[in-house]
Amino acid sequence: MEDKNKPNDDPAAKTESDAAKKKPVQQETDPARVSDLEKENRQLKAQVAELQKRVQELEAEQKVAACRSRAKKLLTRLEKQGLSFASEADRDAELKRLAELSDEAFTATEAAYERLPKSAKEEKLAANDPGDKPAAKASTEQPLRSDAGVRPHDVDDRKVSLEDRLRDGFMAAYRNRVGEDSPEHSEINA
Repeated sequence: MEDKNKPNDDPAAKTESDAAKKKPVQQETDPARVSDLEKENRQLKAQVAELQKRVQELEAEQKVAACRSRAKKLLTRLEKQGLSFASEADRDAELKRLAELSDEAFTATEAAYERLPKSAKEEKLAANDPGDKPAAKASTEQPLRSDAGVRPHDVDDRKVSLEDRLRDGFMAAYRNRVGEDSPEHSEINA
C-alpha cells in the first residue's frame, strides 16, 4: 500500500516533468527563435549605449552650468569689490575663462582674488556698517601672540673665540679637580 502513495508513480506528474525537460531543448534548437532573440538583444544593447551617452551628455551640461554659475558669482563679488572690466566683451571672456577652470584651479583663483586689497568703496561701506558686531568684539580682545605666552630661553649671543672656550674649559676642569667652586656655581649658590 505504501508504494501507491509515492509521488513518482503518478502518471500525470511524470508527463509534466518530462514536458518541462523537453521544452528548453526544443527552444534552443529553433534557429529562427534564436536569431530573433539575438537581434532583439543587439537592439537593446544599442539602446542602452545610446541612453548612457545621453546621460553623460546631460551630466556634462549640468557640470558646465554649475561652473558657469560659480564663475558668475565670483565675478559679481569681484565687481562689488571694485574690479571693473573695460568692456562687456572682457567681462564675458573672464567669465568663460573662469567657467572652464577645473575645480582645483577655480578654488585657487578664488583664493587669490580674496587676497586682493579691498577697494575704497568697500572699505567705506565696511566702516559705515553698524551691524558689524564681530569686528568690534575682535578689537576689544587682546591680540593673539605667536609664542603662546611662553618666554624663550636666554641665550648668550656673543661670539667666543676658540682660545676663550679652551681657557674656560681648562679652568672649569682645574677647579673641579681642586674642589673650588667655579664662577657659575658661586653665582647660583649666592
